[in-house]
Amino acid sequence: MKIKNNKKEGFTLIELIAVIAIIIILSGAMYPKVIGYINEAKKLNVISQCRKVVIAAEAYNMRYNELDMKTKINDIISNEAINQYLESDELKNLNLKNTNLEDCYNIVNGAKFELQDGNKNALLDNSSIDMKESDKENMTGN
Repeated sequence: MKIKNNKKEGFTLIELIAVIAIIIILSGAMYPKVIGYINEAKKLNVISQCRKVVIAAEAYNMRYNELDMKTKINDIISNEAINQYLESDELKNLNLKNTNLEDCYNIVNGAKFELQDGNKNALLDNSSIDMKESDKENMTGN
């Protein structure tokens, strides 16, 4: 005599809904952390680009001594003699028209800054550059 097994294979609708709810809750909890990591990576990219500009400006100034701290990054990269030190790197996260050499020095020396919201390339927000007073004194030598 054969015994029929009436048990169906697969998952019930309640089980599937529970799994989907758990996945949604976990992804919602992780989303802010992931966004934070992405923003930190973009800030590190800005620091790296500022470091490249500072190194190129220092190398140029060792030879020609023509740049001052208020020189805009746009003017720096348009100068072919300085551009050779930049090795044609894209400075896509720097606000080229508004960022000057002093801003880059401040960022390289640890100034806090923010990125502009809503931009694909996350441009540097120049109004947010904030140097500590002790760091400003160390830069000027006072």
